[in-house]
Amino acid sequence: MMSTHELDEFCEIYQDVRLPFWVQTRVETITDWRLKKLKGAGLHRVAFGIENGHEKFRQKVVLKEFSNDEAVRKLEITAAMGVTYNTNNMVGYPHETREIAMYTVELNRRFPKVDTTNCFTFTPYYGTPARDEAVRAGFMEPDMIAPGAAEDSVLNMPQFTKDEIRKLRKTFALYVKFPKSRWPEIERAEEETPAGRALLQELQTEYREECFGEPKNSF
Repeated sequence: MMSTHELDEFCEIYQDVRLPFWVQTRVETITDWRLKKLKGAGLHRVAFGIENGHEKFRQKVVLKEFSNDEAVRKLEITAAMGVTYNTNNMVGYPHETREIAMYTVELNRRFPKVDTTNCFTFTPYYGTPARDEAVRAGFMEPDMIAPGAAEDSVLNMPQFTKDEIRKLRKTFALYVKFPKSRWPEIERAEEETPAGRALLQELQTEYREECFGEPKNSF
């Protein structure tokens, strides 16, 4: 999001450092020229804030105006340039439903060569319009202080419960990476039962081995 002058200045100065670095940004900022400049200076990874995959919902609640097609085009540019990238997504926005959240899954499935698709629970921080809407809708108390990194939603929404949000969040990457023919299997793995937890562990192991080449100690 730097100006052209600032970007030129940074890349010139950073030539003497030459340490790989990563950036967090929005899809609207990406151009061939900017990526080439940054890659030449040592850019290693880009993290894109996608947040939600339903265009109208994202534009109204998250206040991100880009279209889904624009997001795909910009990430195609990133992939074609050989820059590793990941996406950051959220579930549990005020008024969101599971159906709306699945649009986020579908959008991430369109991204070429995406490395990881992170999914977080919406956290209603002070000063954000989404928090104001959550309070207006009665999904939370006005004076609640949101936790820094909550796995469970703090919103009480009848159309998308805390349990439903948690289940989708923990299986989000599986829905993105695995073929749709396996979605019924992933849905069974959402269930917080001994059988569901065992299936989830199996799927997570398969995900790690297929997507990262070797098993990891944590998902």
